[in-house]
Amino acid sequence: LQRVSADRVSIVARHCARGRAFVTAPLVGTDTELAAGEPGEIERSVLDEAGIDPTDFDLPGEFDSSGTRRAVLLRTDLDIRVDDGDPRFAFALPSGSYATVLLREFTKTDPLAE
Repeated sequence: LQRVSADRVSIVARHCARGRAFVTAPLVGTDTELAAGEPGEIERSVLDEAGIDPTDFDLPGEFDSSGTRRAVLLRTDLDIRVDDGDPRFAFALPSGSYATVLLREFTKTDPLAE
């Protein structure tokens, strides 16, 4: 992780455009380190509004989560083919990313709708 200062924004923006750097957000857990300054204030505000506390993730056995930071935007090679009228998707995502999130962009359905 590297925090970006105002004088490095253009450099880091170029790295992001080339896929060599990523903007991250916390995946909350017991040891989550929130950002400093205004970004950290925003993260804390969101957690407070949602009623989430990092200690909520101190669960027994394999159900606990220490937390991490993950990229906010991912790029993937996506191949879409239509076989007998049905779309077929082929792609790869890094660990911790969810295929259902990507596929929902194609169906545009509310994940909570029945």
